[in-house]
Amino acid sequence: MEAAISEPVRINRRDGENFILMSKQTYNDFRNEIQSLQRGSLGMSEIIDGKTTTPERKEDRLKRFLN
Repeated sequence: MEAAISEPVRINRRDGENFILMSKQTYNDFRNEIQSLQRGSLGMSEIIDGKTTTPERKEDRLKRFLN
């Protein structure tokens, strides 16, 4: 368990089954990263499927800085 503090450790059983031992912080970091990637993937699939709309601008945002 001490080795798993700094990095995930692979455990191979004699029957060929494999496990990964990692710290709770590493596990939570992986979960957060996966959730972030899933949200990004959902957003991209909506764009690809044409389910998004372009917001209408009532004024040119640059125009107010040019005056």
